[in-house]
Amino acid sequence: MKILFQILLIVSFTSCQLVDKKNEQSYCENEALLLQGNSSFDVTFDFNLLPDKQIKHLQSQVDISLCKGVIPLNSSFELENKRIETLLMTDWCCVDSTNYLDELLLACFLVRSKQILINSSGHILLDGELVKLDSISQMVSKISKDFFWHNSYKIVAYEILWDKTTDNQTKFNVLEQTVDGYLQAANEISKTEFNLGLCQLDSTSLKELKRKFRFTVLIEKELTVPPPDGLLEIDTREPELESEK
Repeated sequence: MKILFQILLIVSFTSCQLVDKKNEQSYCENEALLLQGNSSFDVTFDFNLLPDKQIKHLQSQVDISLCKGVIPLNSSFELENKRIETLLMTDWCCVDSTNYLDELLLACFLVRSKQILINSSGHILLDGELVKLDSISQMVSKISKDFFWHNSYKIVAYEILWDKTTDNQTKFNVLEQTVDGYLQAANEISKTEFNLGLCQLDSTSLKELKRKFRFTVLIEKELTVPPPDGLLEIDTREPELESEK
């Protein structure tokens, strides 16, 4: 009886380990370092918010104005027991800022990005093409390599937009797939540039790769116009209160 109890205890402990492992992000140390921002400001992202309110939520966590064009932030994207820590950039140029036209106009257009749209049904549009969730990483990898080899962009920026009723798990899954695609691209670039995979790079080479090929999630102040006619619709209107009807 004692032996049986010990066996059951071991099985139970092993099962808990498997569950815990499943909830961890399986990034090597260099991948995690490559994703991390180097801003002076740390924030937590809220998957329940649309862009305008998201920026206000981020603003409440830092002591600088985000109303000054492109601002980098170290962000934690967390849902249940899974977390991704990476760079987030806000691109919010306020038209009522007194020095907006004189000083901030150019800053608002420095970040070139690709859009990923998710509607309430979970349909995904990536760079104008309808894709399945499990195809995002492959497509993002290709786009990210194009950023590096053909466009000489040092920032690989993706703007992920969703309906107000889009499921949070779907949002996180899309972000996770996007990050995985970027890391796939980074690994291939690492092999070409340094003859080593990303996880095998020394600190000097990793720093050089990060300088040339930085990932970021981008949030702009205003949601852009949705794609045409039924392909994917993004509803950003706030629900009406009963007293307003």
